[in-house]
Amino acid sequence: MQVNKKFKTLHDLADFLIQLGNELKQMPNVILLEEGKTQKQTEDSKGKRLKMRRKMFDEDKLNDLAARLPQMNRDEAEKSLSELTYNELKLIAGKYKISGRGRKSKKALLGVILYNLYDFKAGHELLRNFSSEHP
Repeated sequence: MQVNKKFKTLHDLADFLIQLGNELKQMPNVILLEEGKTQKQTEDSKGKRLKMRRKMFDEDKLNDLAARLPQMNRDEAEKSLSELTYNELKLIAGKYKISGRGRKSKKALLGVILYNLYDFKAGHELLRNFSSEHP
């Protein structure tokens, strides 16, 4: 059977496909999909399910990190937060009720979180102490 053939009409193509189908029917019946595997499992090799797995978060890890952030110094917190994905950072920001999470880059969101957890408190304490020392 000639496969590299160019077809001039749809009828020529249809005749070729019928001929190909008849030859395939003459071959032994081979199982193409192993028993027990579903369509979703075969898509795993295509990477679709792998992308879905990346979107899932380890909530215990995020909750633990969120609980430890106030006890960490700013540099340690920045290093820990920079290892997270953008969506994980959005969840951390949500836990601390930090606004401005919409449509920011990962770097900007990281800066907002660090500012709210560390820099705002330090600046506020500086202003409070300055006004109490100078009447």
